[in-house]
Amino acid sequence: MTFSVLANARSSLAGTEELEFGLRSLQRLCTGTHGFAGWQVFDTREGLQSALTLTRLVTTDYILVILNPALVATATLVAQLQRVVMRYPERVVVAADPRSASGLWQIDYASRAGLERYVARRSDLPEDANAERLAPWVFMASKHALNRLLEAPGVTSWDDVIEAIRNDALVAQRAFVHSFADYQSSDRSEMLDLVPPEARRLMDVGGGEGWFLSAFRVAGRGDGMLVEPSATSADVAQARGLKVATTRFECVTAEAHGQFDCISFLDVLEHMKNPLAALEHAKWLLNPGGTVLLSVPNVGHWSVVEDLLEGRFDYLPLGILCCTHLRFFTERSLRELLADAGLEVKAWRNQPSPLPQRMKAGLEAARTAGVALDFTSLETDSFQVLAEVA
Repeated sequence: MTFSVLANARSSLAGTEELEFGLRSLQRLCTGTHGFAGWQVFDTREGLQSALTLTRLVTTDYILVILNPALVATATLVAQLQRVVMRYPERVVVAADPRSASGLWQIDYASRAGLERYVARRSDLPEDANAERLAPWVFMASKHALNRLLEAPGVTSWDDVIEAIRNDALVAQRAFVHSFADYQSSDRSEMLDLVPPEARRLMDVGGGEGWFLSAFRVAGRGDGMLVEPSATSADVAQARGLKVATTRFECVTAEAHGQFDCISFLDVLEHMKNPLAALEHAKWLLNPGGTVLLSVPNVGHWSVVEDLLEGRFDYLPLGILCCTHLRFFTERSLRELLADAGLEVKAWRNQPSPLPQRMKAGLEAARTAGVALDFTSLETDSFQVLAEVA
């Protein structure tokens, strides 16, 4: 069986290192699959014509279509899709994903190795099932079936194609993908309660599309400014009426932008070459009594430790081992950083992430045998901190 790949170029993460990293990984797993014949890019913003032109030129039996390019998958993805589509060559076959993974099959991974273990467990599921009317992220079809779908009467847009797939597709339950398309669009509302009630002017550093600042405003807490070097994300934020400085944080000055009551770095310090300098700079931008709000991933989390025990340290486009992370922190090293920056902790809380049973029994035995283990660190995904000038 030969297959070609058509990958959508449209993504809110276009131009980011995270998306480029993810696409290289997808290309690697496709080129490593038997029968791969080529990778072509189309753009859903151009309607159906871009895809139609490519499908008419394709000479392979089957076509893999990636509608959401911000995906993480394992090496078995294509083979599992192939198995199902070859049994049902007139049907569209979609990959499973976390949106329909519940009950016994809810996601339990936080790293690439963890994803691989999870997908391997899904081999206990039947190979195919009726799709659950979800918009597909990736699907495979025979060339004949795909052209018939794209050229069907009444199908004039990608919305029509997606609706047709939702109504009649099969899902390959052992083919599984994870999306990171919303990487820059979380509102981080779980952090709002740490912002002091007297703080009325907030600067959110590296806040992507500005959803945390929006949540601050919608809650009636005040207003402020987003500092976001990505022009794509900054444009989205500005379109929603937010004030944005499209620049690096170290270029922000009090003379140009004023003083702030709180400056937030939500999963940002680990992306910086010099987080100490960033925190020291933040102090000069704070009003008297101002605070710094932090969320920082914990490299001592069980998912990283488990991978290291297997000799693994695999970067991903998201998570604790994101490919754009330059620094890694434990509770101890983060506290040292804050002290070096002249900041005193006002509030600290750990974001919990319980140990899976497969690790817990073995680690409990090791602790009983006298091995010093920090279970609090192992079960902490990230640190949420409010600090003020000491």
